[in-house]
Order: sequence, then structure tokens, then C-alpha cells
Amino acid sequence: MGQSTATGAASDPIVCYCFNRTSKQLRDAHARLGSLPEVQKETRAGTKCGGCRMILESMFDENPDEILSLGQGGRNVCVRPGSTLMKGFVAADHRLDTVVYSSNGVPPQFDGQDMSLPLEYMLLDSSGNPVLHRTARLESNETFCFDTRKENLPRPLYGMFLLRLGRANYGAGRFNTVWTNGVSACTTHEINDSGRPCSVLPVPVDDAFLRGPNSIFLAMQNPHDWPIRLRLEAVDANGAVLACLHRELPPRNSQWLNVLKEVFRPLLAEHAGARLTLRIQSEPRRMDMAATLYFFLHNLETDIWSANHL
Repeated sequence: MGQSTATGAASDPIVCYCFNRTSKQLRDAHARLGSLPEVQKETRAGTKCGGCRMILESMFDENPDEILSLGQGGRNVCVRPGSTLMKGFVAADHRLDTVVYSSNGVPPQFDGQDMSLPLEYMLLDSSGNPVLHRTARLESNETFCFDTRKENLPRPLYGMFLLRLGRANYGAGRFNTVWTNGVSACTTHEINDSGRPCSVLPVPVDDAFLRGPNSIFLAMQNPHDWPIRLRLEAVDANGAVLACLHRELPPRNSQWLNVLKEVFRPLLAEHAGARLTLRIQSEPRRMDMAATLYFFLHNLETDIWSANHL
């Protein structure tokens, strides 16, 4: 089939980016060939990364052919069910508030179909106890928003936000978490599996850092239904472990740690001149049992926050 002259036009959007197949090309091929599997054989749409398979199914009301030779021939196959349950860290105290966003954006290839979906969300406190539990419906192209500034919540709250989308498709769901103090805002996006068995704080701390304006916080979150044991090692520039702390996170539990105050200041008083960082390990060191960790940096002079997953 020839290439479209309007591959980026709204009237003929691209459906399969791997092979540059547009909606009109695929519909014309379907009218001529009679079935989606035959269209796939000719156009190869949906046979590489798999990202357009849900769109193909919606366009023709047929199940697309399974991708051939999964994981073979050097192909990078990323087909996976949608991440229907996601979890993120929530802070609501005298310094920070949290806003959660999730968009139900609908591609133009769906031709105005109703893609509304049910959702359920829950806020847990730092002990894993429910603070609120609600259901709603997210319409096509609507954005969900939860804002701790608009809720009557116990403070300080360092907890977990759980969002369940009524979606099962070939694209992963996600939401964005924004932490703000009214002066600055920092954000991350949340997916179903975001934990790592071993992480290191990206900032080395010495006596000069202690005299500066920055504070370091660590948010530790256990999104699982089983307890996680964490080993926190203060490590110097030579890799020597100067101190070791143990924390146990019960199921669906979050903890907020002022690392500068509780770890680095006492250690540097004993080890003047050292440069330290913190290594956090989940025990056992397994990806499917790892904690989700967030690193926060707060500048007291500017009141600017930054944050990221570890």
C-alpha cells in the first residue's frame, strides 16, 4: 500500500506508528480484504509494538491477530494489560499539599465513541487505615482530579492514594501526583509497578551541606498486601557503611523521614569531614516485593521543593 499524503492530518490520523498506517488506509484495506487478520497480514499493523491493537479492535469490532514470534527476531514487544490499580504517595501537612490527576484522553481514531469508564479511589493514612473511599465515573476526554486542599483531612498526613480504573486494554493506565506549597510544585507520574529493590539518595551530604539551606526527606511506601522490611545504610565516599537503620513497613503503609535531621546530622557530628549518602534496600531484594521510594529536596531560602522516584 502507498504512503498517505496526510499522515499527520486530523482527518486521517495515524493508527499504527510502527508502519505508518493511517485510519483511511486500514479501512480501505478492510473493505477490500474483508477481515482484520487479513488487513494485518498485508499492512503489518499491530504486529510490532502492539500499541495500536486496541484501536484496531475498536475500529473493526474484531479481535486482532496475536503478534507472531513474541520476543523473537529482535522485536521489542510491549503489549500488556492496562494497569488498572495504581498507588502514589500523598503528603498533606503545614508545608505540602497533594493533587492527583488522571486523564481519560481518547484518540481521534475512536471516532467519537463513548470511552467513559468507572473509577474507584481510596486514601490511606500512614498506618494504612482508610481516610476516604469513593467511586466515580470518568467520561471520555475528562480529567480526574483529587486535591487535598479541598478535603477535610487529618493533618499531618503522609499516606497513600490508590486509584482503580475500570479499564482492560493494551495501554498502561497512570496518574500524575503533584506536591505543592503554593510557591512551587513538583510532580511524578505513577504506574502500577514503580518500586526498586535497592535505591540510593542522589545527593552526597557533608558538613558544608549541613550549613546550606536544603533539607532532605524520604517517603517510603509499601503498596503491597504484605509487610516490607527496609534496610537503610549510611555510606561514605569509600563505600563503608557507617550506620544501619531498619524500618518495617506494614501492608499499605507509608512513612515520611527527615533524613537530614534524623540520619546525616548525628552521623556527621561523629564523622567530621565525611561525605555520606543513604542506600535503601528492600528485604528480600525482589522487584515484586520492593517498596516505592520518593526523594524530596526542600530549599528553605526559596521555599522551593523538588521530588522524584528513586
